[in-house]
Amino acid sequence: METQPQPYVLTLNNDEQDRMVAQHYLLRTAFGSDFNAPLKSQLQKGIVVLDVGCGPGTWTMEMSTAFPKSTFIGIDQNAFYPKDIKPRNCHFRTCGSLVVTHIAQTIDLPFPDNSIDYIYQRDMNWAFTGQTWQPLLLEYQRILKPGGWIECVEPDLETQNSLEQECMMNDKRKSLLSTLEKLMLIYARSL
Repeated sequence: METQPQPYVLTLNNDEQDRMVAQHYLLRTAFGSDFNAPLKSQLQKGIVVLDVGCGPGTWTMEMSTAFPKSTFIGIDQNAFYPKDIKPRNCHFRTCGSLVVTHIAQTIDLPFPDNSIDYIYQRDMNWAFTGQTWQPLLLEYQRILKPGGWIECVEPDLETQNSLEQECMMNDKRKSLLSTLEKLMLIYARSL
């Protein structure tokens, strides 16, 4: 049974890009860091980092400046990121939609198996359908090097309002949590 993709909740324009840049600095101030994974020493030595849904590329550029020995790759469906002025170890590319519209669909990120040390994702729950999470996390597992890290920074939202968009967000959150629990069980059994 095929379903239609849920619309992206936020707009895709320059005002939204400005909001995402401001949000980046707000989150950095609130959390005291640009990341939480225990990878500072590895980042200083040099690893490959993928920023999924990089938007305007603020996180990717800030991190590539802070860790010049690492390689940072930001991917997004839309090219709102800088094309010319960026650190040498910072790269951007567009990718196809990551939204899954039917159960049998897979996601193919343009990276070889076991090629990424650290995958960072922030605020993508605004763009994904509930069906997207499991294929996406399986694809992350494919491209992640053994011992690598996945950091998903997603708000824990649940509202009591019945607006249609907010109900969709609650459904997406519940679907993500269910998928993560299933994948953790599959991973634990494989050990």
